Formats: sequence, C-alpha cells, structure tokens
Amino acid sequence: MDAKAAADPDVIALRLEGDHLASAVRFAELLGAPDIALDLKLVGPRGRYRLAERIEYLVTGITGSPVNAVTEAACAHADDSLSLYLSVDQADLLLQRLTHLTRDSPAPDGEDQAPPASGDES
Repeated sequence: MDAKAAADPDVIALRLEGDHLASAVRFAELLGAPDIALDLKLVGPRGRYRLAERIEYLVTGITGSPVNAVTEAACAHADDSLSLYLSVDQADLLLQRLTHLTRDSPAPDGEDQAPPASGDES
C-alpha cells in the first residue's frame, strides 16, 4: 500500500496512491469493508468520486464525526490518489481500529503471524 501522511496542528492528511486507487481500496478492506469498490469503475471520475464517498462514510462511522475524502486523477507524474483529512482525534480512533483489526485478523494464506519460537526454526 502506498500511503503518505502530513500533519499540521489541526488536520492530518492521509494520501493513498496507486493504480486505480488500489491503496485506497486496500485501506478500506483493512478497515473491514472488503467489497467497498464493488460495481465501481475506478478508471473514471464518477467511480473515483463514489469510492471517496464510500470511504468517507466508512471512516465517519469509525470516528463518529464527518471526514473529508478527495480524489485526484492520475497524471504523467503521479498515480490516482485519495486523500483523507482527519482531526487528530479522528486519526487516533482510526489508528486504534486498524491496530485492533490487524492484530486480531489471521495472516494471509494461513501463514502464522507470530515469529517462530527459539529453536523451532526449520
């Protein structure tokens, strides 16, 4: 996932980049919305707008207060992107949710998340 964050005293901006907003879709999946891009054509402005709207609703539900999501189309120098603008409190709630979900979810392909115990390496 390609993500960048910037902050000032009042707002934290999280920018998710990638071909056809793949990072934004993966981010939503990590938050518990596996079908967020279902039926969306992310190559067009309408699909990008609808994804931003869905992610706004998702993150608003998690944080309990409205957030703003803005998409930008790809150009010669950058991939498609979706930026979330959060207050410090919203970012903290979002981080708690991500930490909780990633800690409690199984590893992909049935892999064990815990490192091997000492002496168990084969």
